Amino acid sequence: MIPFIRNDQYNYIREQARTVVHTHKTVQDTDVKLAVQSLTIDKIQDTFKNLSDEQISHLSLINNVVDEETATIYLSSLHEYLIPFPRVTEQILSTLFPKAKVKNAPIQQTELTRISHFSWEDPGTQKRYIVAYPDHKHIGIEGTFSTRTVHGVCALCNHHGPQRLFTARKNHQGNRDTYTKKGNYICIDTVECNERMTSLHRLHEFVQRMT
Repeated sequence: MIPFIRNDQYNYIREQARTVVHTHKTVQDTDVKLAVQSLTIDKIQDTFKNLSDEQISHLSLINNVVDEETATIYLSSLHEYLIPFPRVTEQILSTLFPKAKVKNAPIQQTELTRISHFSWEDPGTQKRYIVAYPDHKHIGIEGTFSTRTVHGVCALCNHHGPQRLFTARKNHQGNRDTYTKKGNYICIDTVECNERMTSLHRLHEFVQRMT
């Protein structure tokens, strides 16, 4: 079976597994437990399109989850089916960000199966660079990254935590000399941001707003 699970889908499945574990810990009624398991499988399948019978069968193994140990076993069984983020190279980054110091980008240190977007910072210029992959192509967004920390909801992963303001310039269509500055609060920690993302919807909205 070839990889078929994106990072955000895996994160969503992990959330559902935690819900099942919590149900088994706190609920005594067997019918309620079975109902939660059935609903969980439906929720997981709804995040995919055109699943094969084999894929459905493997995802449905969440029925075996009753505690943290069985949840870990189930989630580990999904790792080999994770789809890596499309390969990022220095050449691609140089094309997306001609003025950036792309040699500082953590290309080799990044586990591509566990990201929905690739990003890094240049502390010297207070800039953050974000690479997403909507519509089957790499899109780069460059912006200043504030040093002031606030607690709020990230525009990318839609989770609450320490945020900083990311501000990018959006050129007006047909006139490269005029632009609008767009700002959004995003997670300081990009690893945590990728681990929290359970849908690509907010990420793709962010890309559309900023480009």
